[in-house]
Amino acid sequence: MIVAIRQMKNEARLQDSFKEKLRVLQRGDVVQEILSNISGIDVLFVRCLGLGSVSVSYLAMYQLCLLKLVVDYLNQNLNERNKEESEMVEIKVSLWDPVFSHEDKEFFENHLKYTVEEEFKCDPSSVLYYMPHFPVSIFESVLTEEKPKFILANDLTAYAIKFPETKYFSQYPNCARLTKLITNKAKEESVEKENCTAVKPPDDGFQIVKKKNRKKKNSLVYQPPVIDYGFETAYFKKVKSSIIREGNNTDNPWSSAFTDMSFMVID
Repeated sequence: MIVAIRQMKNEARLQDSFKEKLRVLQRGDVVQEILSNISGIDVLFVRCLGLGSVSVSYLAMYQLCLLKLVVDYLNQNLNERNKEESEMVEIKVSLWDPVFSHEDKEFFENHLKYTVEEEFKCDPSSVLYYMPHFPVSIFESVLTEEKPKFILANDLTAYAIKFPETKYFSQYPNCARLTKLITNKAKEESVEKENCTAVKPPDDGFQIVKKKNRKKKNSLVYQPPVIDYGFETAYFKKVKSSIIREGNNTDNPWSSAFTDMSFMVID
């Protein structure tokens, strides 16, 4: 009897926390930025990995609230596109994190009707992977084993600054490949922007002569190692990455729950 009463109190506590944080979060600019980025995708599943324990962490609870808002938004879009169908279609949500407590699992399954499962097999093109603050080692495993197309998770370039380039590629090759594609694309866009905004000096007949830099003989110049990224072996050829900039604004009740987040479409 005492155990049952305690369980009911814990469930009520989680429900109250969820409702309050959902109310606060749905007014945040970060939500609108994320929803605008995912508006064009057409999926039937959301796979959430590495959420953390919502009964322990308020950050994890805010991340769960974002999951709910994302799923509701995708459900609305899906049914608007299929309004001629006789039955409403519901996006299925699958979660896994080994740190989930019994309380967490009960809340997900009973209150939100989400499925808690370690094994998940589905057509990657029909799944949005939601992996907030995910360890890079497991991120690499997901890329290698599940080959996702749509990912709402950490900005991969944030991982890259923690490793030398060669080490990053040797330990996490798919993460490194995607990072390389993202940074190359950013450089190309930066050069294009500079070329468009550059003001060409007037042709007044004079020629500017640049002073030649005289290098010392036998000076040693460091040449970084050339990495063969082996893109021909990857399951993707290109990626579009959009950084969720409002997520880095920590002057909010959800603090760092959505920092370094990006949305990627991988092809």
